[in-house]
Amino acid sequence: VYPKGLQATAYGRRLDDPRGPVPDGFEVMESVSDTEVPPYMFALIVGAFVLIPETGDPRLRPHLVYQQDAKQARSSLRHHAKWMKIMEQTFGVYSYKKYTTAQCPTRWGGFEAPGNVQLSERIFDGADGGVGTLAHEFVHMWFGDGVGYARWHEVWLSEGFASYFGPWLNAAVGGPDLRSSMIRIRDRWRRSRDGRIKTVRDDSFPHPDMALNANTYPKGAWILHMLRRELGDETFFAALRAYYVECRDKSVLTENFAACVKISAKQDLRWFFSQWLDRVGCPELRVRRSTDAEPPGLVIEQTQKGDPYTFWLQLRWTDADGTVHNKEVRVRERTTKVAIAGSIDDLRLDPDVQLLFRQK
Repeated sequence: VYPKGLQATAYGRRLDDPRGPVPDGFEVMESVSDTEVPPYMFALIVGAFVLIPETGDPRLRPHLVYQQDAKQARSSLRHHAKWMKIMEQTFGVYSYKKYTTAQCPTRWGGFEAPGNVQLSERIFDGADGGVGTLAHEFVHMWFGDGVGYARWHEVWLSEGFASYFGPWLNAAVGGPDLRSSMIRIRDRWRRSRDGRIKTVRDDSFPHPDMALNANTYPKGAWILHMLRRELGDETFFAALRAYYVECRDKSVLTENFAACVKISAKQDLRWFFSQWLDRVGCPELRVRRSTDAEPPGLVIEQTQKGDPYTFWLQLRWTDADGTVHNKEVRVRERTTKVAIAGSIDDLRLDPDVQLLFRQK
């Protein structure tokens, strides 16, 4: 029950004819859903909103925005139909009867209330009009909501996935290309304190909110990016689809995701998840030219503490004739020697942005 003249939205599909009497001066909203959600994700929002319709899919309901943001909102809230098609074709069917968003006071940029996303009061003030955040929150309908996480220290299964596939979706509607987004995300993680002292699945936080950090967001996104490189696009997306279909409407652990990857990839990748999720930091690399006593080429050294990581490293350089060369190296040892005949000029590590690392 809420005062007439206001707008309201809540989880589930709104009934056209709510039951029971309606008090004078008030309206009644009643909604139902076939899908259960955790109580903390239930959202009810009432306020003096302008309704901004969005076309292209019958499940889209008018968005609830502040009057002063209506103009920018109309420009930003126009991609969900295309995103819906991409997500359903890639991963599987949408779990909820409707989709809408509503501005409200919140300390987050957005909150992934299922089918009923809450948005910051300043969502439309950014340089991109909030489209990047809108894409991030929409991905949560599949990963974080459609497939939930069973423990707080597994929150990367929600935020890492949205931090990767959000930019992936945004690129599909004219946003920054994924390479540029991954550079930005990597730089953010490299600057973070948590990236140097905590693992992704650290469970020692005194409050769950502290698990929402540079490891569960940026590093989580990078883990998926590197898994994509490890598997190749066809197997990677097949594994993600199998994971969503198998685990939809469930709360899961990383082990469930890894099991789906194992079946699709036909290989056990526990080593991959262990080194990226349960170790602090990343490979720290020093690359030098071979000495006179060594075969001509490069020497790649892992200088971080602990065991060496296993990963692919792309090298790009120019020879004396100006020819550009590319080489991918499988690095497994503390020291890896790469034979290269001829001169090596303008050497670049990871030019296509496929590895989370620091360079010494």
